[in-house]
Amino acid sequence: MIPKLYNWYTVSEAVAAFGVEGTPKSLCDGQFIVLPAAILCFATAGISDEESRVSCPSCFVWRPQRLNYEPAGKWPWLPEEVREVYDRSQKPIRKVRDHHIFLRTPADERFFYAGEAHLESYGNIPGRNRSGVSANFSLSERLPRDVWLKLGGYPGWLVESNHETH
Repeated sequence: MIPKLYNWYTVSEAVAAFGVEGTPKSLCDGQFIVLPAAILCFATAGISDEESRVSCPSCFVWRPQRLNYEPAGKWPWLPEEVREVYDRSQKPIRKVRDHHIFLRTPADERFFYAGEAHLESYGNIPGRNRSGVSANFSLSERLPRDVWLKLGGYPGWLVESNHETH
């Protein structure tokens, strides 16, 4: 069972919608909840390149609030349990979890369920510290226009000229 797409949820309502009993594992200061068959991302979307944000109606860029969630890990700002959705210990390799994205603005108490997403890439731009670190998700479904605008989207065209967006 999963939550209804495009509805608003508290964290506890969203976790309960996945039918999980007990206390699930929380990572990255509560921004990710790891369940047996899902990884839930609860993010507050900003508008600057320094913040987690919705970069297009079907794209979400997560930025960590700090760089040491898993200090001993290869990517200390993005724990392996958040990144890895495949069981590589068995042949054939099989997918065991899906990412699900829940978004809100700083003014919202509840999170908007944007649906299932694919972790396309993650990494950092050398020399940029936290501002160059991101995990990029593609949403399975485009955000509705009103939510896209509420989360910092733009109503018309976005053009980049001389490394500046307009």
